[in-house]
Amino acid sequence: MSASAPPSIAIGIGAILLLHVIVLTSTKAPLGQSLGSQILQSISVLLAFILAGRAALLSRGFARTFWTFSSAGFALLLVAQILRHFEHTEGFGASDYLFLLHMAPFGLVLLLNERSRPVKATRWPRLLDYIQILIVAVVLFVAFIYIPSKGATPSYVHSLYATFAGVLITRNISVTAGFWFRSLIANSDRERDAFRAMAIYLLLYTAGSALTHYVFLHANPPLVWIELEGSVPF
Repeated sequence: MSASAPPSIAIGIGAILLLHVIVLTSTKAPLGQSLGSQILQSISVLLAFILAGRAALLSRGFARTFWTFSSAGFALLLVAQILRHFEHTEGFGASDYLFLLHMAPFGLVLLLNERSRPVKATRWPRLLDYIQILIVAVVLFVAFIYIPSKGATPSYVHSLYATFAGVLITRNISVTAGFWFRSLIANSDRERDAFRAMAIYLLLYTAGSALTHYVFLHANPPLVWIELEGSVPF
């Protein structure tokens, strides 16, 4: 599993960041309303999804599973971003559930190690456990976030968002801490490098996400520059 990448990829990443800075410099749209910024954020996640998938295809064993799950996490986030753009409902929507769910594949990565046996057959008991967890998450989200947000006053929706943001931040911190811990107890250099690399990304993502939630909840008007959080970590 190599960390190297063709120079064209580095140039592409630099071009995306430069375009994002230019868009945010010139936009007059409020936070989250700039179409150009949204597109560049989605392209950044798409690039992370493609490169993680590429790493999976070029790897074997532990590394292939590691990057496959990581790519799946980026894919869920990409779908959530695209879905949010087309949602025109009051309060919370399906995209918010996908934002909550997209960290699940990264959580599964924490269960991997070099000694993990390749999955040759479907492990139905474990699969059913995962489905039950997803069902419980759906029920909790619908009951405590989605339904209460429909027809609610703006102040109540704001309080729901603060609660939801707290859940997301707690989730991000927990998963990030898990990757740093796994990098410390790794069984090999390759395993240590993989968990440490993802831990660095998650640290950037977690810090940027927490700052974004804080700005959205407390800044008036919120600064659009915080939207770089949607491209820089990826």
